[in-house]
Amino acid sequence: MIKDFTNLLALVCVLFSFVIVIMLFFFSIPPENKQLIDTIVPLIVGAGLVGIVNFFFGSSKSSNDKNETIKNLSSPENTNEPVV
Repeated sequence: MIKDFTNLLALVCVLFSFVIVIMLFFFSIPPENKQLIDTIVPLIVGAGLVGIVNFFFGSSKSSNDKNETIKNLSSPENTNEPVV
């Protein structure tokens, strides 16, 4: 359940970032808000997407794979003697 929520949250963040970038092409920004948009958009797109990519494909992914391997090896159905 938590894994599904994590995947859904990542998908929503990625879609939200794409929508913001696409909206910048079609809507004009009032001059008094241009500095705000110049600050917020790179923060959302940069930090948000980089964090998501690092989580799913970086060290967190490798750590999660390692934990799954350990869990599978230590399960009761794995009764083989370790090879030394």
